[in-house]
Amino acid sequence: MEKDYSDGVVGAIGQFASWIYIVILLACHFMTRKNQTQYAFIRQLLILYTLLFIIACLNLRSMLINKENNQSGYERVFAFWNFGACGILFACSLKRPRNPELRYSRNRRVISHDTVASIWSLLTFGWMSSMIKLGNRRSLTEEDIWELPYRCQAAHCYYELDQLLSASLLTQLLRANTNNLILFLFIAIFRSIFSFTTPFFLYKLLDYITNNKNTEYTEEPYLYVFGILCSELARILFLNQLNYQVVWLGIRVEQMLSVLVYSKQLHIKTSSRSSNNRQSNVLTTDVGDIAGFFSNLPFILTIPLEIIVATIGLYCLLGVSSIIGIVIMILCLLSNKRFGKRVSRLQKRVKKARDERVSDIFELLHVVRTIKMYGWEDNFHERLMYSRTIELTQLRRLFWRTTYLTLLVHLTPFLVTLFAFAFFTFVFEQKLTPACAFTSIILFNTLKQPLQNFPNLVVELVGLSVSVRRVERFLNEIDIQKDISTSSSYTKTIVGFSGVDVSWSYDMNIQDPNDFSLRDVNLEFPVGKLSIVCGQKSSGKTLLFLSLLRETFLFRGVINFPSTSVAYVPQQAWLENTTVRDNILFGSTFVEDRYWNIVEACCLLKDFENMDEADFTMCDEKDIILKDDQKARITLARALYSSAQILLLDDFLSTMDPLTAYQIIDNCLKSPIIDGRTVIIATYYVRNLLDVASHIAVLGDGTVLASGTPEQVRESGYLNDEILGSDIDVEKSQDKNFRNSLIKSYEKYITDKKIWTPEEVQPHGKIPFKIYLFYFKSSGGLLIWFMLVFLFITIRILTVGETYWLNIWSEWSEVHQNNAANIISPELSDDDNHTRTDSLFYIGIYAVVALSSAIFTIARMIWQLCVSLKGSKTLFSELLNAILRAPMSFFDSAPLGNIMNRFSKDLGIIDQSLMTVVSSCFGNVVGVISVLAVVTAVTYEFFFVSIVVVISYIIIGNMYINASRELKRLQSITRSPVVSWFSDTVVGIATIRAFNAEHRFIKAFTNRLNTSNRTTYLLHMSNRWMSVRLGCIGAIASYFAGIFILWNYRRSNMSGGLAGFCLSYALGFVQIVFMLVKDYSTMENNLNSVERVKEYIDMPQEPISAANARPPAAWPTDGKIEVSQLTVSHALKDEPILRNISFYVQDKEKIGIVGRSGAGKSTLANSFLKLVEATDGRIVIDGIDIADISLGDLRSRMSIISQEPILFEGTIRSNLDIQLEYDDNELWESLRRARLIHIEVEENLSNRLSNRQALIIGPITSLNDPVNEGGSNFSRGQRQLICFARALLRQPKIIILDEVTANFDTETENKIQEIIHDEFQHSTVLNISNQFKDIINSDRILVLDKGEIVEFDTPHNLLMNHESLFRQMCEQDGELESLMKIMKLNYSEDEDEEDHFEEHYDDDDVHGMEMEIEVDEEDDDEQTERESEHEVDEEQENNQQSEMFDEQHHKDDWEV
Repeated sequence: MEKDYSDGVVGAIGQFASWIYIVILLACHFMTRKNQTQYAFIRQLLILYTLLFIIACLNLRSMLINKENNQSGYERVFAFWNFGACGILFACSLKRPRNPELRYSRNRRVISHDTVASIWSLLTFGWMSSMIKLGNRRSLTEEDIWELPYRCQAAHCYYELDQLLSASLLTQLLRANTNNLILFLFIAIFRSIFSFTTPFFLYKLLDYITNNKNTEYTEEPYLYVFGILCSELARILFLNQLNYQVVWLGIRVEQMLSVLVYSKQLHIKTSSRSSNNRQSNVLTTDVGDIAGFFSNLPFILTIPLEIIVATIGLYCLLGVSSIIGIVIMILCLLSNKRFGKRVSRLQKRVKKARDERVSDIFELLHVVRTIKMYGWEDNFHERLMYSRTIELTQLRRLFWRTTYLTLLVHLTPFLVTLFAFAFFTFVFEQKLTPACAFTSIILFNTLKQPLQNFPNLVVELVGLSVSVRRVERFLNEIDIQKDISTSSSYTKTIVGFSGVDVSWSYDMNIQDPNDFSLRDVNLEFPVGKLSIVCGQKSSGKTLLFLSLLRETFLFRGVINFPSTSVAYVPQQAWLENTTVRDNILFGSTFVEDRYWNIVEACCLLKDFENMDEADFTMCDEKDIILKDDQKARITLARALYSSAQILLLDDFLSTMDPLTAYQIIDNCLKSPIIDGRTVIIATYYVRNLLDVASHIAVLGDGTVLASGTPEQVRESGYLNDEILGSDIDVEKSQDKNFRNSLIKSYEKYITDKKIWTPEEVQPHGKIPFKIYLFYFKSSGGLLIWFMLVFLFITIRILTVGETYWLNIWSEWSEVHQNNAANIISPELSDDDNHTRTDSLFYIGIYAVVALSSAIFTIARMIWQLCVSLKGSKTLFSELLNAILRAPMSFFDSAPLGNIMNRFSKDLGIIDQSLMTVVSSCFGNVVGVISVLAVVTAVTYEFFFVSIVVVISYIIIGNMYINASRELKRLQSITRSPVVSWFSDTVVGIATIRAFNAEHRFIKAFTNRLNTSNRTTYLLHMSNRWMSVRLGCIGAIASYFAGIFILWNYRRSNMSGGLAGFCLSYALGFVQIVFMLVKDYSTMENNLNSVERVKEYIDMPQEPISAANARPPAAWPTDGKIEVSQLTVSHALKDEPILRNISFYVQDKEKIGIVGRSGAGKSTLANSFLKLVEATDGRIVIDGIDIADISLGDLRSRMSIISQEPILFEGTIRSNLDIQLEYDDNELWESLRRARLIHIEVEENLSNRLSNRQALIIGPITSLNDPVNEGGSNFSRGQRQLICFARALLRQPKIIILDEVTANFDTETENKIQEIIHDEFQHSTVLNISNQFKDIINSDRILVLDKGEIVEFDTPHNLLMNHESLFRQMCEQDGELESLMKIMKLNYSEDEDEEDHFEEHYDDDDVHGMEMEIEVDEEDDDEQTERESEHEVDEEQENNQQSEMFDEQHHKDDWEV
């Protein structure tokens, strides 16, 4: 009694002291003004409230249970009051925020709520609820996403790593994240511990039910059920906290390494052979591998711990039999590994086949205009379907291997339990109790995951060393400052080289063609003046410029150049992936007057007017919006707008047409814009810059041939006509009123519009049910899917039957062992034999049920394979056909990247991911229904709980799916800019460093990195929000199931086997529902791909045929064209591009078509091929309206050659003869007529007619010569001549030439003119050209202006008419004088030819006269008769006949 009294006094004193300490802490909290100190007191209060609440709970429980002691009434009241007060204080302390209310970061973005969340909110992820609710109310935008916690922001992570740069990379990462890793390890250990407490309490509960048949109430089983609840709740909380730590630890490591790699990239030495792939792989692959390993690092310690604990637990339950089960599991896992490697190899083959198919699609999209022009849609459809067949064949093999792997995974738990329990009962003759059986199954399943993951961790550890070495190798590469020698006595008056040897590579001994070098360079450019660098192609001009910028390797000498900001314009224009305006500003402040003056000087005003979004147009390399000359002028505007005093202009004028180039020279290089600046320009327009140049340097033979003033270089003899280039007098005067009106109209144009910010269109909301039906029908129909669902139901029934049979088996074993223990019989051996037979019976039934489940699983996989392949093939074929039959307006407006995503990413998801996740979703739906049915069948009371559980799951799951869909949409948008920004930086690194913009680009990269990881972070946290709620609801449902089992145990004496059967499914309910919600969310995201594909399949198509009648086989026979009242517009609501066009063209007539940009020339050409549909009027060719014939017939009977020469990857034969219609002789003849080859026939004098060889001279030696993608292994001129050979092969009666000589060298232009003059004599030619010299020889010239015909007459009449628009255009372009000379020369030749004919017919006595008259092929017989009337030498006649015989009858004898 005295001891109890003393214990009570000590307890009261302890409680009194605790409350006094609490009062002191509260007083300190309210007396302190600093937030951090206040929250330190709050954390101490939380610890005290937690301890007091636990003590209060124990005291109240003891008082309620202990009824023997007589407690007074006030003691009971105080116990209840103490429990309530402590509980309220404990709850309030849990809900109190941990940190001060820091709501906004520096960019005014809301900080992630976990930085201020309370303990309770952190444990339950309640801080995510506001974001989840917002995602369910409306579509999320990038502005809604919270800022990352400060510890995860890129700048802070990089700063932490930067403080440890003295150590190795791995050591730096470990030291920078030591505290995080320790916390991570602590949580992982506790998660592992609580993974084994649930099986422990389950064993205790089932053992109690099995061994205690007393139905009186006792507290023990309820404590076991409560222990299961607490274990499950603790496991779920620690598991989600572990995943929370995994996410932000991985983000921290990724942020550290990404900024480190990007910062290094901005300082690394580049060369002509530097590749983007390796540097991008460091960022995308190696950084991700290292971050992924750090996320799994603590598991290296916890996984062995889990394996040891599970093995000990199994040994305690099954003894040696457990070792047999573990060995079987290890063997199965090893087999899984072996099959997994084969699956990995097949996945590589599938990726290779997919890459080849995507490459073909990429080529098709780039040449789709040519395909449509020639009517080759069916040929390319067949070609791509062949590539698709190869891909699906590899995919089928992959699916078969995956089926084997799935079967093995399905059989693993069955084989483990079968062998373990068979040895336990049959060999060792032990009693298989329900507690032993069901607890062992849980432990085996718990052991399976660490055994499966540990080898993967070892592989990741090996891969970590590889990734770390690759990143360290990249970080150790030479920086740009390390090997550059600069003058220590640099003055502002010197810019140049002194005895310099430079090269692209480390070695001056050139072995690779790309490794060019300059030797003994001595140059000094005058400051504040314009200098010219000139020379032949590949003379080293770019190398010289980049040497000034310290981008090359210096071996000798001194480079004098400032390290301040320099404006650099590269030869290949580089633009940021942002708006045109931002590219021009390039980080500078916007000054309106200066900006528009620069834009006008660079001739960009007209371009802005033609752009839908003006200077807010995005410069995206995937979308072909800007032409090369526009990009060059934008980069020039960027240089001129900058404040740099030194401008390096590297041959940017070469991408512009001569007229634009001369305007740029006058407006920019000869204007006050460059006054006082040092301008060094490399160009071929030397002659036009001589009057403003102060210095000229001529490069050649790897050195400086001459340098000095223009006069000095001219005297040296190196400034010849070839270096100077041609000079064309350009009209410099421009209508000032036109400029002013253009600027005013443009200003009005931009004031009527907002700032355009194009956004990627993404689907919102749930997937419509019609998308499900569309996919079901595309993959075989609804009946096929019903069969698949039936297989899922059958498999689940067999799985439940397998577990239920284990219940029957364990009950029989228990009853039999009890009977054997109670009955002593002399015939014991017979009973043993009978027992063995019964054991074999139960083992056999268990095996039959499990094997039946495996067989149906194989059937389900095969059926699933057939359904998947059917859907993949059907959708690809329909999508490809839709793209090939789409109108050209679609390709003009749809971004190339979006179309490619349909064929690459979306089809990849449909091929491999979609069917897998749909099947998994179906399986989990059946699994959830089966669990609810099983538990409800055993305990009917659970039916009411299951209704609440299902409703709760639907609400939470629906909220998660809606929010995660929005976050995944934002993630897909924000992730790609990180990689594209890195790639763009690598390409434009020289420009970035020249402008000293490294710091700005690092800041922009960190912003993009933070933006990307913000959505990734919240997406993972939304997953945790859903997981912890579903897990807790499932744990509570399992608790109620346990309570109901105990009630039924007391009422009906339920067996332990049935209780274990019910509880095993109840405990697995959480995982099934969690996977169901995730699978459904993934399925909806994957079905977005089907929706996007369906969108393209349903788009408007070109009319295949307007009438049933087909034209005659020989149509067109003459080539007569009649255009009547033709009106064309791109859309019905748009202004017409062509207005009431009418003209008539005779057969074999050559028509030149001219007009300024936007006049409608190309639209007119496209109208003949119905690439654009006429809104009114008609085109009649040889009496047939083209609207009445099919597109295939129309386009296959005509030929069009465009400005851009298009070749396909393959061979010369496949490029000339797509449809395999011609023999080799015809192919060689077309190449010869196209001036690509020259054939010389060599004869053997001993046998002239039978032994002949043909020597082919030219770039093509065989019809099987390879053609690279885009014809990159041929020059641009050669590609154009191959296109002419392709047209000549078809021998069309109508040929359309669209700017075929634009931007070609003189030699190619001359060959093209020869082809047009000599080879198209029997064809009607419509020649569209802006170079008037190309069409001056036409029979008539059609002049278009603003979509109307303003003139249509002979060249002579148009040039002689001083009021002619054609003459005015010739005058403006400075070509009038040269065209008049050409016309007069042609006119005089025609007169001489007529006089020559008259002289021939008047003088019949003249013999042996040499006549040079061009005749048509149809007049050859008449010409031969006239020549036979002359007295010709007999030997000459024989030679002529021999040559004709040789050419026409011995081509097959040529040996090529």
